[in-house]
Amino acid sequence: MHLVRRVRPQARTGKGDALNAAYDQLAEFLPADTDRSAVVVCVVDADGRLAPGALTAVSGPAGFADPEVGGVQVGVRMRTVGEERPLPDRGRVANALARLLVRVQDMEFAVSNAGMQLLRVRTGSVGLGGNGQFTRLSALDRIAATEHRPWKRGALLEDYELGLHMILAGFRVTHLADTWVSQEGLPHLRRLLTQLTRWAQGNLQCVRYAPRIVSSRHYSGRGVLETLYTFGQPVAHLVTLGLTVALLGILTGAQAPPSHQLDVELIT
Repeated sequence: MHLVRRVRPQARTGKGDALNAAYDQLAEFLPADTDRSAVVVCVVDADGRLAPGALTAVSGPAGFADPEVGGVQVGVRMRTVGEERPLPDRGRVANALARLLVRVQDMEFAVSNAGMQLLRVRTGSVGLGGNGQFTRLSALDRIAATEHRPWKRGALLEDYELGLHMILAGFRVTHLADTWVSQEGLPHLRRLLTQLTRWAQGNLQCVRYAPRIVSSRHYSGRGVLETLYTFGQPVAHLVTLGLTVALLGILTGAQAPPSHQLDVELIT
């Protein structure tokens, strides 16, 4: 086990910088004659716990046993979904809200995100996440050769952008739904909104890759459509929200016909 310690001014400059520093140190730890295509780099959050058998699944036929696979993303679960008091120092109402928030996050990852990843397996546009991300070291080397660093500095979604670079470099990225990494759900609404806002902004940052993706021979037509849809999801959500509010306003503002008109119709 090797500890990579970063201090200011190098520290607190973003997760991408921290991962790139670990990548540089890894090159020094490995022997010079190492087969880098046989080395897999795993990124797990500090609160992350891999499911039993996760490493076996990732290295199996559906994962890195295929030489064309450069990245594997496993499912994500909320380990704290069953906690009765996520906020031990708060009251019953606050804990009820906290349990709901954690449950919603677990449903989002286990249902909608997992379903989207299964669709991306079909379109060849699987996205990498920040927790439970596995990449082949030789694939990181190829990206670093063209982009100077594997992970994009200053990116809000450095994990998803890495997946884009990997596909553009000619590697296949896949998702394994049969195994997962568990993490702690966010029981605070403000922190959850901050996280969702960062993800939305990160999606919009990825729009700069649109020309390269559209012209890439490594993306199928379906993959291009799915990826561009992902980039525009935040805008689509805002439009949907606006239309919903407008519809509710129209329904609320609708008035019943005046009573004298009803009387006339009855007399007729």
